[in-house]
Amino acid sequence: MRLAEVVHAAVERLTAALAGEYPDIEVVRQVAADLVDAGATDPTVIARSVPVLCDLAEQAGHDAADQVATIVGAFGEGFARAAVDATETRFEGMEAAYRNTPVAIVIGSAGGLIYEVNPTFERLMGVRADDWRGRAGYPLLPPDQRERVLSQLSSGEHFTSQGPLPQADGTEIWMAWTGLPATSKSGRRYMLGFGQDITAQRQATEQLKWQAMHDPLTLLANRRHLLEHLARTAAAAGPQGAAGVCALDLDAFKPVNDSHGHFIGDQLLVEVAHRMQAAVVGTDCFLARVGGDEFVAVLPPPTDADRTRAILSGLQAALREPFHIGGRPLAVTVSIGAVLGPLTGHDPTQVLDAADRVLYEAKTHGPDQLVLHRFTADRDLSPGPWRQ
Repeated sequence: MRLAEVVHAAVERLTAALAGEYPDIEVVRQVAADLVDAGATDPTVIARSVPVLCDLAEQAGHDAADQVATIVGAFGEGFARAAVDATETRFEGMEAAYRNTPVAIVIGSAGGLIYEVNPTFERLMGVRADDWRGRAGYPLLPPDQRERVLSQLSSGEHFTSQGPLPQADGTEIWMAWTGLPATSKSGRRYMLGFGQDITAQRQATEQLKWQAMHDPLTLLANRRHLLEHLARTAAAAGPQGAAGVCALDLDAFKPVNDSHGHFIGDQLLVEVAHRMQAAVVGTDCFLARVGGDEFVAVLPPPTDADRTRAILSGLQAALREPFHIGGRPLAVTVSIGAVLGPLTGHDPTQVLDAADRVLYEAKTHGPDQLVLHRFTADRDLSPGPWRQ
């Protein structure tokens, strides 16, 4: 209902309340309270209402000074009580929200000194509010973001920030902060900060990212992760840094799968991955599973033929010992085709294709073979003859 309609209804109710020999003073009080509830909270409402009340009282025959005073006083009393109740309700609601919101709230000076924090802030930080009052709030932000935040606040801008926040017990949570400058009615400037614990969301996001980049069976990197790793390695190495990209394929894996079933085959792949990882500990060798029994090993720059052969020979040796899965011994070996040269200037998929072709060459010589070919920065890696 619009305020004009509320006022019109109030006049009708007052007219009815003042009719008769004895005015209904309680209705007069309630009409004033209803005006406050409708939003007419400015104290000038009383001053503007007095002439109207006097006219209505006179029309109703209650124009004696004491009668008019009683009517006006009842209206003022009803207005004042309602205004006080509304103010208390508003501030009680705000205070309840401040205490119970799941968001950490910080009230500070324009320069970043903390004046007050809410209970959620105390709970998330693991410290009492008294331990933060009067301190600078910037330690709440990641060190590499503080200069930017200070600049934004100095310019009257709001800021956002995300990052790890150490706690008093030595643990760490991830906080997302939003801060903005604010000015009170009196003109005093404040800084308001609102923080949310996003640790669980971040962990879930990181888990999804990890799953998207890893093989669910062996937990090694998958092909997507491998391609990104090759691109990063090439960018970091420069044109002179030689890397080894090696394609590995298990010998006699299909007979194991066909004879003992996919469950045993999967367990064998898991154990193969474990042995490979153990064999390359301390070598910076990056391992990935890119197919059923196909793996890739990347040796980052700087590496050479001798080092590459030594690491790959160690991988082969690690798999020669029979595996014991499901109470039965299973034997597999691995054939390896490796290419050695600078990754810069070559598409990662081209390098992998070249390693696959060398792997095919290795398998033509029988099981458990290793063949390595070198290439240069200007070498065309498309299919063609290779030289040692």
